[in-house]
Amino acid sequence: MKTIVLLALLGMCAAKYTTMYDNIDVEQILKTQRLLKRYVDCLKGVPNTCTREGLKLRELLPNALLNKCEECSEEQKKSAKRVSNYVIECYPKWWSELEKIYDPRGIYRANYQNELKAQGKMICYH
Repeated sequence: MKTIVLLALLGMCAAKYTTMYDNIDVEQILKTQRLLKRYVDCLKGVPNTCTREGLKLRELLPNALLNKCEECSEEQKKSAKRVSNYVIECYPKWWSELEKIYDPRGIYRANYQNELKAQGKMICYH
C-alpha cells in the first residue's frame, strides 16, 4: 500500500511495474511522520525498516530515476511530484541524505528541479 510513497519520494515509478498502489492515500502518509520516516530509512538501507514493498522499491528506484519516469502512470507521476516536493520542503535533511545515496553527482536533480519548483511552496504537516 505504501510503496508508491517511496517511489514518489524520489519522484519515480515505472508503470511497467505494478499500478496496484496507484490509489494510495499519499496525504495520509505525508501526515504520518513515522510512516514516512520508515520508508526514508528503508531507502537509506537502515536494517529492519523495509517492508517487502520497500525492498522492491529500493531495487527498482535507480532504474526509475534513470528513465525519468517515462513509463510511469499519470497517478504515479502525480504522487511522485507531490511527495518529492513535500520532502524537499518539509524534510530537507532527509532529502539530502537520499540524494547522497541515489544522486551523489546531482545528475537526476537537474532533471527534476525546475518541475518541482514550479509546483510552489509546500505546507508542512509538522
